[in-house]
Amino acid sequence: VSSLVASFIIASSLFAATTKQAEELRQLAEQGDIQAQVKLARMYEAGQGVPKDFNEALKWYREAGDHGNALAQGTLGWFYQYGQGVETNFPAAISWYQKAAEQGHAMSQLNLAVMYDDGIGVATNKEEAVKWYRLAADQGEPRAQLDLAVMYWRGEGVTQDYKQAWDLFN
Repeated sequence: VSSLVASFIIASSLFAATTKQAEELRQLAEQGDIQAQVKLARMYEAGQGVPKDFNEALKWYREAGDHGNALAQGTLGWFYQYGQGVETNFPAAISWYQKAAEQGHAMSQLNLAVMYDDGIGVATNKEEAVKWYRLAADQGEPRAQLDLAVMYWRGEGVTQDYKQAWDLFN
């Protein structure tokens, strides 16, 4: 019984600390601190220290994204692509991914490449897909490396090149 009580006390204090952290982050976020906005959005997205609330998460991601934060922009792209807390909206997803991808956000580059590769919300464009796969692959993104290798293997969007494909596979 005493270990159960100890666990409850520890869990309660962690929740209180997280709630206090959320209050402090909210103050900073409202003052325009972009990093605080992203952290607060993540807390709302996960329900960590605050009730899980995708509308609040979206609000803070959008605030940070509008001010150029690539992580927030990429997350907004994902929310719109998969309808997380919003209606699925592929043009909005592409727009947010594009903003983040242009800043070098590897995951957004990958997601944008997949949308062009598979024609999700846009006309299929293998050359554009290769461009974004390459940028993400150059940053070490494993899925982008694999997908780029497949593009070289098949000659989609690039001249077929088995050696380049093999190098990417390895």
